[in-house]
Amino acid sequence: MQRWWVIACDWLLCRLRFTGDFTRCTFDPSDVRLMGIALQRTTPCTTHAGVVYRDTAGVLRVLHFAYHEMLRDEPCRGPFIFAIPALQDEDQEYLAEFCSRVYRVNQRGKLPYSFSFDPNLTFDRTGLVVLNQNSGFTCSTFVVALFRSTGNPLVDSSTWPRSADAVDIAARKYLLDAWRASGRPNLVTRASEIEPSIQTMRISPEQVAGAGLQRRLPTGYFRATFNGAEVLRRFATFFGQASP
Repeated sequence: MQRWWVIACDWLLCRLRFTGDFTRCTFDPSDVRLMGIALQRTTPCTTHAGVVYRDTAGVLRVLHFAYHEMLRDEPCRGPFIFAIPALQDEDQEYLAEFCSRVYRVNQRGKLPYSFSFDPNLTFDRTGLVVLNQNSGFTCSTFVVALFRSTGNPLVDSSTWPRSADAVDIAARKYLLDAWRASGRPNLVTRASEIEPSIQTMRISPEQVAGAGLQRRLPTGYFRATFNGAEVLRRFATFFGQASP
């Protein structure tokens, strides 16, 4: 009963336009003082999310889970749109430092890709994540885990639909087919391992960015979706519509 009450409240607040603070949505990297959520378009129909942060030298970097067994930390180069969460400076500073720590201890750990969202999957204080056989990340759930691990939960995953929709399932099938066709043993093996979970719930990159614009965290499904759609609209307006 409690879950349905939370979902209903999120839906109502979204309808009443208690939605994101879009003054904290920017295309200018110089607006990112400490950290934020970065969203980019990787293909006409695919988006990708990561966490941007200032390193100790003041360089803006992006930490993102790029692919199966591929965690990257690199200078931030666009095109990106940034969502700056309304966190206290000390929380943002800690998150920024935590990003470099997570990369440092996990870069050779070969983190796995997984469709299934594990709400208990977190990084410990050293930045290390301990995975069970079925756990893993998408680019989006990697961001969610980073925030949750620092005591700043980004989304209320209990408000998300329990199953992916037809569009998400089709995209996942496309990914699995591409992995099998790649001939790379690790991808072929992982495709078979995660295929049974193809219908599980999905938190999208744009929902993660949209969640970061809500004035109070964590953000529910309806407001994260509404905010995320507006972030995508602004991205298309600024950078142009994607070619099919």
